[in-house]
Formats: sequence, structure tokens, C-alpha cells
Amino acid sequence: LMVDPTWPGLDVLLPKRLSHPSNVVLQTDFIRVEVDRSESISFFNRASGTLLTRDFGASFTPTIDLATGLPSWALQQSWTVDEQEQLYGGGEYQSGFLGFKGAPVQLTQFNTEAVVPFFASSKGYGILWDSNAWSWLNPPNASDLLSFAPPAMLSSAFPPAIDGTPLMMAACSRGVEQEWIRDHVGRYTLNGSPRLLDCNGCSTGTAPHLWSSSSKLQANQKFDLLPSGLFRNRFHNTCLTTASAIRGGSRLGGSARVTMEACDSSDARQIWRFVNGTLRAISNTSTCLTAAVQGLVADLTPKVDGDHILYADLCPSSFGCGSNQELYIALSDASGKTQVAQEWDGLTNMPDSMSG
Repeated sequence: LMVDPTWPGLDVLLPKRLSHPSNVVLQTDFIRVEVDRSESISFFNRASGTLLTRDFGASFTPTIDLATGLPSWALQQSWTVDEQEQLYGGGEYQSGFLGFKGAPVQLTQFNTEAVVPFFASSKGYGILWDSNAWSWLNPPNASDLLSFAPPAMLSSAFPPAIDGTPLMMAACSRGVEQEWIRDHVGRYTLNGSPRLLDCNGCSTGTAPHLWSSSSKLQANQKFDLLPSGLFRNRFHNTCLTTASAIRGGSRLGGSARVTMEACDSSDARQIWRFVNGTLRAISNTSTCLTAAVQGLVADLTPKVDGDHILYADLCPSSFGCGSNQELYIALSDASGKTQVAQEWDGLTNMPDSMSG
């Protein structure tokens, strides 16, 4: 917003005697403002008489100041918008929105979000929210809030597998965290995820994990399942090895550690079978190689039609969520088949909230 002292001033008329006693009228060359005794404010295009917007409510609610812990007030003010109208501006956000009508926008500075609390309407007027307080444009309704919780079983939701996700042995459940897709060059991809089985350097004693496909790491990501049953890294003489015992306490019904060890066909812990997309240990045929994915899931049943505006407070008790966070929207059809509709990958220093 700029002010040039050479620009001509605006005349504001406040008549001593009004034609509408219940209203106070102010007008400039372009705008006519009417304030009635109920304190509702209406803004009109002076030339055409078209209503631009109307203030239809304000409230002051007692609250506690977040910074000082002292009593304070929360202010809310509302304006009308037309069905075809759109609001632009507001600063720089990571949401991907161009227009903000109806979208929840948190007017708070973050590392990657800069707030300029001025919104320009497609009808030719603007609203400046002249406040330094932590504010919202379109605060989310309770029905828009997504409630995240650990899934009862990881197989019931798409796994948010990220680089470095560890691998373990767990009871076979035919969940997506146990399904592997083998390609023609010996890479094993976790079903529904862009991550590959990676031996993490492949040295004796190292624990394999999931990692993104990389030409620089191809020596870690190609394996041969030999006729003997050894699951050997193609470029190192180490083989996938499981612990002999399954420990209880896992959400998957018990788990065991997996490491890379010197290949030994006489060691039953190194003998594998690839069965219906799962890698099963011969030493315990009821266990499968499993991605130990962790995460929270919010379930939503969509409306038949119309837009969904949702708000997810992913880190309510901290400023930012740290690094290596990922957020997925996955769609499931009536048969239970799931596919990713949107993925925000490798989020670093993610702000407390994201809308998109």
C-alpha cells in the first residue's frame, strides 16, 4: 500500500441533516457508505448504486492472551460476498490457492509464509484487516477440522512411507506395508509408495530401509533372489537376514529386526520366498518383510458434490513440525483399493497449519 502526497484528496460528506434519519451516510467520489443504528455497515459503488459488501456481524469474546496469559478479547467481523466474487492477495502462502473466498487462511508469519492482510475483491474493493493479532480469514468450522489418530491397523490406510523408513519382520497380514513390486532390473518398490528397498550401504550388520529411487544409490537398490533362496544385493556379497525370534508388542502383532549379513546358504534366516507380492522368511513362513511405517490418519467420507474445504492442525502443541514430514490425501473406492490423490513430499520446517 502506497501513499503519494501529490495525489488529490477525497471529499467525505457527513450531512448535518440526513434524508434517512436512521442512517449515517459517508461518500467519496467512488464509494458510498451507509451505517445504520444497528451498526451494520454497507458499501456501495456510488456511480452504479451496486452493493459491494455489507458488514453483517461483529463480536467481542473474552479470552486469554496467548503471549502474556492475561485477560484479553477476541474480535470477529464478517462481510457478505457474492457467489461469483473472489478475494485475492493477502501475502504469500504455501497453499496453492489463488483466491481465498471461503478458504481458511491463518494470518500468521511462518518461515515460508508472509502475511499482508489486505484482500482485493474481484468487484473492485479491498479489505484491510488492520490488526497485529494472530488472525484468521474464514476460521475453520468444527466440521472442517480433520481429527488425526493412529490407524487401528496400518493396512487400513495408505502408509506415509518416507526416506529412511525402517524394515522389519511381522506377521503376514496382506497389508500394503508388506506388498512389494519387483521390476525387471531387480528393484523392489513398496506397493503404493515411490520408495524402494535399499540396503543402506549393504555392509554387514547394517539395517536396510526404504529410500527414493536414485541413480547414485542403484548399488544399494538392486537385489537377486537366487535359486537357493538367498536374497542378495547385486553389487555386494551381503544378504537380507532376519532375526530368528518375533517379539510381541507391535501393532502388527510382533516384529523382528532385519539386517544385511555375509551370505550363507546354510543359514535358514537368509532363505526367502517371493509369494504373491510378499517376501517371506523360510525360518518363519508366517512372517513377511514389512515397512515399519508410522503415521496418523484422518478418515473423511466425501459429499456427493461440491467443494471440500478442510483444515488439519498437524502439530497443535508446537511451532512447526520439524523435518521429514509428509502429508497424503488418498482415495479409496468401494472395493477398498486405495490410490494417492495428492502428496506433499519431504516437507521441512512445516508450519503449524497448511491449507490446500
